[in-house]
Amino acid sequence: GMAVPPSDELALSFGSGSCTQITWTSDSEVLCRTGTGSGQARPVAATVARSSKGPGQHPVDFSYWPAPVVDATVPTQISPLGGITLTIRGASFDTRGSGEVVSVAISGIDCPLLGNPRTATDLVCVTPVLSSAPYDLVVSVGNRDSLAFDVDEDPPTVTAVRAVAAA
Repeated sequence: GMAVPPSDELALSFGSGSCTQITWTSDSEVLCRTGTGSGQARPVAATVARSSKGPGQHPVDFSYWPAPVVDATVPTQISPLGGITLTIRGASFDTRGSGEVVSVAISGIDCPLLGNPRTATDLVCVTPVLSSAPYDLVVSVGNRDSLAFDVDEDPPTVTAVRAVAAA
């Protein structure tokens, strides 16, 4: 182990990326915030300023997978009665072979996915029965969740009107 250095003497990098908000939690763990889309299989180097030993190399490569992002749904409105085939378009929906579970929830209710394999940019699910709109749609890949995406209710359509005689 190493003695914990002052935070202004510590720098972390992976590949050509760097970390911000570095927190040295123990002699064997350092936490930091990475940039969006930092990549995969990047070597990690920790540098302590004024260290005679130079940067330390982590023996395992670091991989960063961004949270899923929802850009649109087709259709843009859904019925509260459920049963609508909904296509969700966005980014980072793939698991990159990690075996992570991909799921979709609308207002906290599971929207069962159709099709396998799914793509990194498109998912299809069948909408559940829902309460009142607007609906918050969230895509989860492993422990990463998208920001809530608002989906509106499809207003009812009047298909016929008939008069009823008063009694």
